[in-house]
Amino acid sequence: MWFRSLFITRDTVLGGGSFTIVDPKSHTTLRLRERESDETKPPYSPGDGICEVSLNCKMRRVEMLARTTGSVSAKHHAVSSVLSDMSDFCKRVLQIIRWRRGTAGKLNPIRYFITHDWSLDGKDWQSLKDTMSLTILFGLPAEPWNNDIARDVEQLVGQESSEPFAHEIWHEAYEQLNQSARSAVVLGVAAAEIGFKHLVRQLQPQTQWLVENMPSPPLTQMLIDYLPQLPVRARLQGTEPFIPSKTLDEIKAAVHLRNQLVHGRKTKVTRDDADAVLRAARDLLYILDMYSGVRWTHSHLQHETLISLHNMQVSGSSKTARAKKKTKITAR
Repeated sequence: MWFRSLFITRDTVLGGGSFTIVDPKSHTTLRLRERESDETKPPYSPGDGICEVSLNCKMRRVEMLARTTGSVSAKHHAVSSVLSDMSDFCKRVLQIIRWRRGTAGKLNPIRYFITHDWSLDGKDWQSLKDTMSLTILFGLPAEPWNNDIARDVEQLVGQESSEPFAHEIWHEAYEQLNQSARSAVVLGVAAAEIGFKHLVRQLQPQTQWLVENMPSPPLTQMLIDYLPQLPVRARLQGTEPFIPSKTLDEIKAAVHLRNQLVHGRKTKVTRDDADAVLRAARDLLYILDMYSGVRWTHSHLQHETLISLHNMQVSGSSKTARAKKKTKITAR
């Protein structure tokens, strides 16, 4: 049974010719050519190429289903696995071409997905069902525009404030989520580390040289041992500065994953892995913002993190605080 995927590629300059390669291990075939400027669906962009990846493999159950129903779904586990392997091979070849040519361009050499097809003979092709999917990052709360936000923005602009650098880095990581999960993980953890160091410099300016020039302990160790010693500008009522255990565990896992990547012990990361890292890093950044004196950050935390904050606040506070049902932030 045959499968085929078609992609539009970036930075494809083949001198008017074409390129074909067969993977000696999987026998996947890749054919690459320059795209003609009159191929306008989707709109043509200079440097466009057409990449066809095909594979003939044995799938008796899927083939029987195809002969019986006349259709094949991309959601079938075996089919999905083949498509993923073909896409990985395509990307790997394009990256090798880019590296060998010394091409500077966008991270993902694939600009556009065209189609996934199947065939019983390698000649008569039909489109796979269920190939279009919509991925949404659920659960990241954004506050609807209101008068409080307008007032806060005016105040921050008047104070010549800017979005913290760590949040900028987080957004760069988020932008990579669907392009490169590995980059998203590395940048997401970097944002968390930068956010904590920024908080230390804010609250203890005399430590700036040490923070910027001396090797730092692991992030989770600093959050557990050093954060409670900082002269924070706001805190949860009745508690010393702390990070919820849920968030600590997530940050610890994120740092471990980042270290595996940068040291070459792990090379592949799923989007779900990167998603979890970015969620944890975002929660941590807004909690650190709170300790720097920003009062509105709790509205941007995930619901589970808010519950964890409240539970730890209750367990570590006075009887009066135990009676409170809502998480409150007080100035020091």
